[in-house]
Amino acid sequence: MLKRIITINLTCICAIVLLSCGHNSQNNSPEEKVKTNITNWIKSRPSEYNEYQSINFGPLTARYRKDSRTIQLYSLLEDEKNKTNPNQDIIDSLQNLLKKTPGTLLGYTITHKYQTKNVAGETITSENLFFLDSLYRIVTILNEDAYDQIMDEELFFRPEKSDSTKTK
Repeated sequence: MLKRIITINLTCICAIVLLSCGHNSQNNSPEEKVKTNITNWIKSRPSEYNEYQSINFGPLTARYRKDSRTIQLYSLLEDEKNKTNPNQDIIDSLQNLLKKTPGTLLGYTITHKYQTKNVAGETITSENLFFLDSLYRIVTILNEDAYDQIMDEELFFRPEKSDSTKTK
């Protein structure tokens, strides 16, 4: 009888641990971290985002600074695509190389659609483009009218600098 009780208790404990681990890993995904950071940031500014209600988030997109290798791959890819008879195998190969070596991570972008109330109490639906650094911290926010004003992705991201005291 005692063995049976111990077995049941151990089974329950294992089930709780497994369920809590699964729940935590889901909340620790980059997408969940970003959504939580944005939601918390907005809720910390109730005067700017009166009665905030989230509608949806777009896909989380990594942004990279092109380095000499990626610039070379992009150039080769464009050259191949512009040929009279482009070789699809070469195009696929170059695209796979670009996926493997995208450049230096600058940060991420994600769109967020939400509702707030203005001073007259009217519900307003807004959509913003959030720029986040590599640690998922909000760097810049653009409203939907300003999306096409993005000229240079590095204007919004400054990669973490290495320790300037290191000797060469």
